[in-house]
Amino acid sequence: MTALISGALAGVFVFASHMVKTTPLILLAEVFENAELAESHAHEP
Repeated sequence: MTALISGALAGVFVFASHMVKTTPLILLAEVFENAELAESHAHEP
């Protein structure tokens, strides 16, 4: 029973740390991706 609880706690910790590290990176990449799309559709004078 102790192994099950410690495994579950380890899984929760790994999940939380993964979300904390990757979510800001993904959101930052979305900013650059959207800026690239907007620039490619700009009209030349």
